[in-house]
Amino acid sequence: MAFHGYETAAFNANPAYGLRGWGIAQGFEVYGDESSSLRHNLAAALAGRTLLQPLYESTVHYNSFDRRDAREVNRDVLRWVQTRSSRPFFLFLNYFDAHYPYAAAPPFDQHFGKVSDVVLHRAASFEYRGHVPKPPAQERASLVTAYDNSLAFLDDQVGRLLQVLSQSPDWSNTFVIITSDHGEAFGEHGSYGHGVDLFHEVTRVPLIFFGPGIPAGRRIAALSRTRSLFATVLDLALERYTPVGRASLRRYWTPLFKPEGVDDLVLSELMTVVSVTTPEWHYLDYATGRTELFRWQTDPEEKVDLAENPQYQATQRELHGLLVERLKNSLGPWHGSDYLLAVTRPGEDLIGRGPPTGKRDLFSRNGDRRVGASQAAFPPDKSPRPRRPLPSDQELINSLPYQ
Repeated sequence: MAFHGYETAAFNANPAYGLRGWGIAQGFEVYGDESSSLRHNLAAALAGRTLLQPLYESTVHYNSFDRRDAREVNRDVLRWVQTRSSRPFFLFLNYFDAHYPYAAAPPFDQHFGKVSDVVLHRAASFEYRGHVPKPPAQERASLVTAYDNSLAFLDDQVGRLLQVLSQSPDWSNTFVIITSDHGEAFGEHGSYGHGVDLFHEVTRVPLIFFGPGIPAGRRIAALSRTRSLFATVLDLALERYTPVGRASLRRYWTPLFKPEGVDDLVLSELMTVVSVTTPEWHYLDYATGRTELFRWQTDPEEKVDLAENPQYQATQRELHGLLVERLKNSLGPWHGSDYLLAVTRPGEDLIGRGPPTGKRDLFSRNGDRRVGASQAAFPPDKSPRPRRPLPSDQELINSLPYQ
């Protein structure tokens, strides 16, 4: 984006995968995370884990004491807004408030009901990650309440930020996209948290667009992929031909758009399970060889597994074939020989695909864009680029007696 005249900034509250060491900071002139903060480094030290963290929990707030909430993220964003140039901008925010231990900041910690620290402690532990014994109904209800409190706090803070941004002169030409990287499970299929399975309570997330040319109030029922956000952002920002072509989600609010078969297929994956969702079916294929099949339109909570029903064996074979075909035609790279273990069958090699060698490699033989085609069209930029300090860091630098 910077090569096209955009000023780029990101503020990431994820204390693990959001750190710049994961490579997510690439391309941003300003990148705000916890990697250089005193609070984060204290939390990582032995004294922080054994002394400061318990003291913070007992006297201030039940949460990680180095965790930035949405108010702090917004503060950093608004400081950046006040000092940014007049160039067009690309701003990425990753809030972390709707994440266990679901400890919403006051007064939202009581928005839908007060939740005890004991329940929050359970949510923060590994006990509620993965498949666990069913907790008492009251305890599960408290976990949901805590999560809802967190969502209410986050909703309030996003609204406050947008209200401030809407006062800027370039607001009428600004696009906003709101989404999430995952949902959260609360025992619907025996698991809690996320990253364990691919049922719809985890994979179906909000996706909201607004900005110039986007019709207000329209709800689109079609399936979409978070992967498509990459192509959509490029399409909306560059306003010219890009290699992403039809992959942009703009097509859904474009007049006279007609969906094609490729629009109605969504792949989801973990190391141990891969799934394909169509407008009618959700098919899951596990590394153990087990499969599940749900007719999610009439069974939205995915309670009735049809995988063993003789009536649906042909449907299951067809969906598995679609899954294998789409993965074979995708553009890697896959990381590790076990990454797609769930769909690797004797004679099927789905591992080890590298980046494309030419433009035509972005398309399969039948002309469909391959999974990963949009990202593969833009090789990683490994050129060094100087980083600008955050506004808060610049204030500190300016206050020093030597410069």
